[in-house]
Amino acid sequence: MAAIAKIVAIVLLYGFVSILILVSQVFFSMTLSNVRGFNKLGFFGGIIIFAVLLVVMKIVSSLIMVYLPMSLFISGDGIKITLKSMADVSGTYGIGGFLFEAIASAGLLFATNHLMSKKINLR
Repeated sequence: MAAIAKIVAIVLLYGFVSILILVSQVFFSMTLSNVRGFNKLGFFGGIIIFAVLLVVMKIVSSLIMVYLPMSLFISGDGIKITLKSMADVSGTYGIGGFLFEAIASAGLLFATNHLMSKKINLR
């Protein structure tokens, strides 16, 4: 039962952080679409920026998940962090890409803050 509780906690944490990642991508896209050079794109500028940002982050995340051997190994004994690739051992789930997305979303929030304070006139 303790292993199931740990798995549920990890799934909930993953879901919460995934929502935060998505929100940071949306905020950055909306902010960047209001910068002088991107104003010309109009309403669809934010959507285009979001789509490009989402695709680029997912590609980089997938590459990191495959080539960075950091995984969660789930077994009857519990959950362990291993330094084995997902391709090597069954029952493992790569977390390298997820960690990249979490760190990148923090960078997006800092970039959004910078753009809001320096580049966008909110009057």
